[in-house]
Amino acid sequence: MSAPLKLLLDANIWLDLYLPDRMHHECSNELIDLAIAMDAEVCYAANTITDVFYLVKATQKEALRSDGLKLSEGLSSAASEVAWGCIRNMYDIAAPIPTSIPVLFLATKMKDVHPDFEDDVVLASGQTADVDFLVTNDKALLAKAIIPALSSRDMVAYLKSMNA
Repeated sequence: MSAPLKLLLDANIWLDLYLPDRMHHECSNELIDLAIAMDAEVCYAANTITDVFYLVKATQKEALRSDGLKLSEGLSSAASEVAWGCIRNMYDIAAPIPTSIPVLFLATKMKDVHPDFEDDVVLASGQTADVDFLVTNDKALLAKAIIPALSSRDMVAYLKSMNA
C-alpha cells in the first residue's frame, strides 16, 4: 500500500474555502472533500494560518460595512469569531508545516526565482516537508514553483482520476 498523498494548500485555497464569494469557492470545497475522503495528508505552511485569520476577519468586516452597517464592537467580535472558526477548522483538517530556520534559510535563497518572500516560505515549507503537490490558484506561484504544483481545479481533476 502506498503512502497517502501529501498536499500543501496555499493561503488562497483556504480563503476560497472559507469565503463563499470568492471565484474558486466551490472548487476548494470539492478539493477538501476529495482529499479527506481519500485520506490525503493535507498541510499548510504555519505562517498561512495568520494570513487566513486576518483576511477572513477583514473580509467579514468589509462585508458588514458594505451592507451599510456601522461596525459596532459586537459586529467586530462576530467577524473575529468567524475567523477563529475558520482557523480551528484548518487545524482540525490539516497539519501545519513548521516555519523553521531551515525553511526560512531556503526561502531566502529563492528570491531570484520568485521574489515574493511569503510564497517562498510556502515553497520552502513544501520542499522541506516533502509534499507531493502544492495547491494554489496564484498564477505567478504556479509558474515559478520549485515543487510540483497544481491549481485547485487541476488538483480536483487529478484526485478524481486517482479514484476512477
